[in-house]
Amino acid sequence: MGTMRLLTMLCGEGIRAEIIVSLYAALHLVDDVVDGDVDLPAQYSTAIDYARRKVRFCARPSVPEDDVECLLLYALTLAERIGLDIAKEMHCILASMLFDAGRRDPLHPKVFRVRVLHKHFHWLDIEGTIGLCLKIFEEARTRHADLRELGEASRIQYTLKDVDEDFRAGYCNIPLEDVERLGIHVFDSTSSPVQKWCTEESERGLQLLQEHRRKVKRLPLRFLTRIVLPLFYEWPARKFFNSIR
Repeated sequence: MGTMRLLTMLCGEGIRAEIIVSLYAALHLVDDVVDGDVDLPAQYSTAIDYARRKVRFCARPSVPEDDVECLLLYALTLAERIGLDIAKEMHCILASMLFDAGRRDPLHPKVFRVRVLHKHFHWLDIEGTIGLCLKIFEEARTRHADLRELGEASRIQYTLKDVDEDFRAGYCNIPLEDVERLGIHVFDSTSSPVQKWCTEESERGLQLLQEHRRKVKRLPLRFLTRIVLPLFYEWPARKFFNSIR
């Protein structure tokens, strides 16, 4: 099942589904430009300028200048129509993409301290994506912090699966502290220090999933949400971590 089908299944038909579809399309387009998967639009000199424009547009919507901004404005307008304020969550996601635009360097990937990477991924995964989904899926009694462990475990899974792809694209998601501690000099998943880091991260991911399983029992989640979280996030992550221990 594709991500879009899953998300629309959660929120049903109507305005909420339209918000999800519009945001999914818009944010993927921004991500593709930032990652260098598609050409930078001609009116921008750098991906940083492009991502910064999208952050500012969400903060103060104006006349859209491209398809991405049309989609973002449409989502914001629909959300306002049903009484949802999603501006903060959209800002977090786009701000994390702006950070990626600034750090991407295919020749010499930039290495950051753990607190910087943690803040970046917290904006993207916890405050941004989880916070947005909780609002759209009408899980008003659950906070994004309640699902922090699952969000962090999912991020570890994505990072480990894409470690070589990220290196080639110009991203290093290994914190500086671990680079120095393990003596990582070559950004390649076949190197022993990087493999050791991956094993350590898989163990950390399993610990996070264990903590999530303990907490989620007490959360006032809808029945469908309780099915989706383990089926599409927790169980695949656990299986992946166990495969590389």
